[in-house]
Amino acid sequence: MTILYGHAQPFIQSYLHEYGWNARDITELENKDILIGGSKSFVIGVSKMNVVRVDSLGNFIWNREYGFNFGNTLTSVGEDSEQNILLGGTTTGNQISVEFGKSILLKVDPQGDTIWQKVYQLGDSTKNNSIANIKILSDNSIVAVGNRRDYSNWMSQGNVFRVDTDGNLLWFDVQNDLGTDISYQEVILDAEENIYCLGKINIPDRSVDVIVAKYNKAGTKLWVKTFGVPLQDNPVSLLALDNGNILVNMSRQYDLNPSSSRCDIMEISSVTGDSLNSTPVPVYSDFEDCFSAVGHEMLSDNSMVIIKGTERIQGQNILHYEMMHFDRQGEEINHKWLPFTTADYTFWYTMAKTSDDHLLIAGNKRADTCATSSCLVLVKLTKEGDFVSSINIPNLSKDEFLLFPNPSNGIVNYKWQSGTGTEQIASYQVYSSTGQLIHFEKNPQRDSGVIDLANAPPGIYVIRFLFKSGREIAKRVVVQ
Repeated sequence: MTILYGHAQPFIQSYLHEYGWNARDITELENKDILIGGSKSFVIGVSKMNVVRVDSLGNFIWNREYGFNFGNTLTSVGEDSEQNILLGGTTTGNQISVEFGKSILLKVDPQGDTIWQKVYQLGDSTKNNSIANIKILSDNSIVAVGNRRDYSNWMSQGNVFRVDTDGNLLWFDVQNDLGTDISYQEVILDAEENIYCLGKINIPDRSVDVIVAKYNKAGTKLWVKTFGVPLQDNPVSLLALDNGNILVNMSRQYDLNPSSSRCDIMEISSVTGDSLNSTPVPVYSDFEDCFSAVGHEMLSDNSMVIIKGTERIQGQNILHYEMMHFDRQGEEINHKWLPFTTADYTFWYTMAKTSDDHLLIAGNKRADTCATSSCLVLVKLTKEGDFVSSINIPNLSKDEFLLFPNPSNGIVNYKWQSGTGTEQIASYQVYSSTGQLIHFEKNPQRDSGVIDLANAPPGIYVIRFLFKSGREIAKRVVVQ
């Protein structure tokens, strides 16, 4: 594993793997460490659940793989009150076909060692079971949501179940409306630990609607509500408000024109599930589809942040990632286009809030940007959308690749220390302390040379070198 970290766009951390990575969930632990969960693919039909733990600055702590011989997908991670880690996903066990998929939960200790692993086949054994999201209750029991798919007709039923702290099944329920295709994707808890499930219903020959269901801890279904407009409503995420109500974030398409798709925030009653109001998110481009939203978070001041991908120029097929920050009434506080697009093969999939209102975003870089099939990328932002400006570059204590003089008057030399390395440089990038790309050089002629920063303002810069072997090194230099 190669680790890149630094001010190269401050707090961007890349964790490279020999095989492809798919990030699916992220959480801040009680001690401020960060846990990123996803799946690592080897060949078609063979994948492992994969977890990376880093500290609050992005320094690597450990990486573990879990699961059986064939298809293992990790979709959700969490931490209980004893600092053990819970993992939820899907496994095909020792069968290669997805038709044999079952729900899987694991509990591992803070070092990543497995405490228990349980597989669940809920209801009809001919149907594929999967977990999309988990949450942990105060007694360390676990509630999970997902779906149960019938591959004979490709119809799904929404699953919700709860297990005790040892993984023993306490109850489960299936949401199954005749003639509909239902899948749950998220679960949240309110202050009383009532359970809210978010999903979607594919109604044949009609539309896609959003479904929200409420259960108490004992598994009693209290209400089920659906929300839809004539064409499509796609669920994005749920939040529990301090007034006891629930926020539903969705993408709504009002007509056949794709440009009519908009992000909507709807507040619903936790007592009845009825809609109280619907607030369209401010529009910043011609194509505001929210289906590609990374997520949304409620901050400690009760303001809301959404990060999502937008096709800023319609027809270009490139997502530009933007951060929208607004108050509970939908009034804009801040809007910022982030310096990420899918044009540079970066795809963001999940986000979480830290205890100090920073935002963690995890995703993937693909192919040529990683020198592997894909790699995991982690970013930390302030609530204003700026990169967290801490500088930390681990694993560079061996001065085998030299950057000198440092401090510099603007002329910086780089070379391998004699006898320590001969790897060829594929490219290097120079970033300012605010994350701005100052210079990019691809395929430099030599493995030693000069970088001219004489016209750059005094300050701290990070120079990121990518070698043709796939190795990455980041070095910081002070320009006086």
